[in-house]
Amino acid sequence: MQLNSEMWVIFKLADRLFGLSAADVKEMVALPEVRTVPNAPGSARGVTNLRGKVHVVWDLRQLLGLTTLRQETDALIQELTQREQDHKNWLAELERSIREQRAFTLTTDPHKCKFGIWYDTFKTENLILSSLLKKFDEPHQAIGKYLFHWTKFVP
Repeated sequence: MQLNSEMWVIFKLADRLFGLSAADVKEMVALPEVRTVPNAPGSARGVTNLRGKVHVVWDLRQLLGLTTLRQETDALIQELTQREQDHKNWLAELERSIREQRAFTLTTDPHKCKFGIWYDTFKTENLILSSLLKKFDEPHQAIGKYLFHWTKFVP
């Protein structure tokens, strides 16, 4: 019995693993700048110049019927915009409770506000995005601690 010693290129798209026979792969390169082309098919991201030759860059996610990177990015932007509005609403309520000298009834636990709930459950393998989101954590926790202690002295 002979073992198959074929080499494979394994890659991940939208949390799914795919493989290609290495024999079918000519080369792998870092993606150069992609320029959009007007009226190009929906799955064509644009064109790029690689060593003096113009190549079409296809959106493999879209061709495979997966959520595109643009769709994921737009959804994340929408989510963060909503969480920002939640915090603005929270701050407005805090200001009203101070002006009206009444108890602040919204959560002061940074893990129980809508951003905290989202943040604590959001997972990504994108290291850049992960490091950017970590910058939210410390100030978010600090505000929660400060307000928790402060609200104990408010009627």
